[in-house]
Amino acid sequence: MPNKISCPICKKSKFRNILNIKKFPYFTAPINKETIKKNKINNKVCNLNVINCKNCTHTFLSKLPNLDILNDLYNKYYNYPSALNGFFKPERDENFIRSFLKNQKVIKNKKILEVGCYDGYVLKRLKKFGCTVIGCDPSKGALIGKRHGIKIRKEFFNPKKINYGHFDYVITRHLIEHIVDPLEWIKRLTSVLNKKGKLIVETPNVEFFLRRGLPSVFSLQHLHYFSKNSIIYLFKLANIKIEKIEENKENLIIFAQKSKNLKIKNKIFKNKFNSYLKFQNKYNKTKKIIETIFKIKNKIKTKKIAIWGAGGFGSVIDLFYKLPRNKISYFIDSDIKKTKMKFLNKSANIIYSNNIDKIELNIVIIASMYGNQITNQIKNKKVNLKVLNLFPDIKILNIRK
Repeated sequence: MPNKISCPICKKSKFRNILNIKKFPYFTAPINKETIKKNKINNKVCNLNVINCKNCTHTFLSKLPNLDILNDLYNKYYNYPSALNGFFKPERDENFIRSFLKNQKVIKNKKILEVGCYDGYVLKRLKKFGCTVIGCDPSKGALIGKRHGIKIRKEFFNPKKINYGHFDYVITRHLIEHIVDPLEWIKRLTSVLNKKGKLIVETPNVEFFLRRGLPSVFSLQHLHYFSKNSIIYLFKLANIKIEKIEENKENLIIFAQKSKNLKIKNKIFKNKFNSYLKFQNKYNKTKKIIETIFKIKNKIKTKKIAIWGAGGFGSVIDLFYKLPRNKISYFIDSDIKKTKMKFLNKSANIIYSNNIDKIELNIVIIASMYGNQITNQIKNKKVNLKVLNLFPDIKILNIRK
């Protein structure tokens, strides 16, 4: 590994290799078929090399992907389903709201800014508690939020160029992992806080995924992967006082406040991080299980295999587990709008989940964080299937009518 690489958090230069995938795609979400045809979109690729700092336990991409391509993706093609439009129950959003209300008891008449709010679902919920809310997001989600009466600025957040005013709370969820310089980003967020304002950050907990051998968190869009240890290190560098870190399922929620003259004591950050070893062991075990399934499949000449979850993880599951792409017959999703979409460079169609009993299937691999709910949904359809559920822990089930 080149010596010039240093940890973006602690600046040390001793690392462990976590994952190396060649020719990983930038676009991992399905895109409208007409849009693909009209704009002649090609799915560009880049090597995905994930490493972990031995000092502060921060995990990150050893080489940055092309940021212009990523910004184009966020601005033009980001199509996460809208909870405000009723396409799904936003479990992650609701978990965050419960955590926020539990830890911040008096929020009436408070001013709240959410940076990277998408359609403003969280803001609309908090508005009902008497808050003044505003969002900022560059995607089409901002337009959805506006139609639902939420004030959202459709733009990338940049307080150096735009006057946003000051707020009692600044919320940013599942965004810091996309930012090149997390320290500068934290400083920008706190620059629009009132004197006693609070910053609340939600980000994936990399240790959750590593302990389970799940590669689903890794992508070219995620430049950083925080552990509790590395997020503490980052906030101390930014002179932000952490009041609480809550582990909310697979995510970390950090509640913090401006502070002065915090001094980093390196002895605090003792490295007891061994999750990377669990990752390698469990990840390799899952690969062997999937390889065995496909060997059985080839023996009985089964042709109908589906990936349940037409999202980021589902689109690259063939790369993570070395599946033959031409053996995947369908992608399945509960968002009916996705049936009019497709993944770039993949021929399999996306099928609406309610119709799984109308197609011929033999094996389903669940590539979704809602694995247990999906398993129950399959059982209710009374079909004959072998189901491999990857989340939160690997399970193999034989479902019979």
